[in-house]
Order: sequence, then C-alpha cells, then structure tokens
Amino acid sequence: MDLEKNLRELIQHEINKAITMTLHGRINRMVKEAIALELSARVDIQRAENEVTTKKGTPWSHVDGLCLESEFDQFLTHYACANGRSKRAIAWKINHMHLVYKAME
Repeated sequence: MDLEKNLRELIQHEINKAITMTLHGRINRMVKEAIALELSARVDIQRAENEVTTKKGTPWSHVDGLCLESEFDQFLTHYACANGRSKRAIAWKINHMHLVYKAME
C-alpha cells in the first residue's frame, strides 16, 4: 500500500514538474516575443516621429497622439481578445511573468 502511494506521489511530482517546465518554456518564449515586438514598436514610433518631424518641421511631443497601432499593441489586442482580458491586464501579466522568470534564473 505504501509503495503504491509513493509511486503515485512520484508520478504526480513528475507530471507537475513536466507541466512547470512546459509553462516556463512558454513564458520564456512569450516574454522574448513580447520584448522583440516592443522593440519593433519603438522603431515604428521613432520612424513615425521622424516622418512627422520631416512633414511638419517640428517634432511631436506625444507620439501617442498619432494613434499608431504598433505590432506589440496588435499582439496585446489579439491576445486579450482571444483570452477575454484587457490589454492592460495582459501587458501587466507579461511584465510580471518576465520579472518572475528573471528572479528564477
């Protein structure tokens, strides 16, 4: 009886470990993709800011006024819609998981 219980606990532990490793892999990949998209979005915003500066002669103080939808914003919109969450909640979760992952390294 104890052997069977120990075996079940060992199997459950291995299953939990496999699930945890899979989740860490997904989180790591998601964080890397989010960072890459954010960097790409910054380049897009800089490009748009340069274009506005060239056309108008004066730089915009708030690029957000251009209402550009960056790749990162598109990613958040798509992910939020797919999961029924707000973009702010998804962005917070990505940032939080990134900090958790960094702390675990």
